Amino acid sequence: MRALAMVLALALGSCGEPVLTEIFVCFEIDPELVGPDTEARVCVLDDEGVVVAGCEEATTLGLGRDGVTRSQGFVQADAERVVVQLEGQVPVTAPDGSVSLRDLEQSIDLAFAEGRVIDVALRLEAACLDRFCAEGETCVAGRCRAASVPNERCYTDHGEEPDPLCADDDLRLTRGCAVVAE
Repeated sequence: MRALAMVLALALGSCGEPVLTEIFVCFEIDPELVGPDTEARVCVLDDEGVVVAGCEEATTLGLGRDGVTRSQGFVQADAERVVVQLEGQVPVTAPDGSVSLRDLEQSIDLAFAEGRVIDVALRLEAACLDRFCAEGETCVAGRCRAASVPNERCYTDHGEEPDPLCADDDLRLTRGCAVVAE
């Protein structure tokens, strides 16, 4: 169904109508953090800080319980940029065997790319459990990076392979999302 909607939107775009402009986000979690007590939620804010989607405590993703990647597309409306945050509580086992839940998040702040459907991937990563980043930064693969993506150079179009020159640049942009045949 999603593929059909995209094809129709693209076909309409060739007749003078606006072409679909979307950010397609895949939400993942490290397998070692998957468990029955794991919770993950999404919060999407526009460039004015207004909630676009999610952000409620009751809005949780099942990915923490089954490890399956979830995805969601966000279509450009009145915002030029969005901030997408994947927040969660994950189980951590201490050396004594006790388990506690810890907060973990990853975010991205990026502009829509006019007329493109781009992939980004956010992931709750074990490598980021003890990494505390400064305001405006987020942890990616154990390193603090700017949450904001300043340009479109390494954006990956949905279903396409990332630019090989960008492969090590920013995993949020170059992991891509699997195209689901419907």
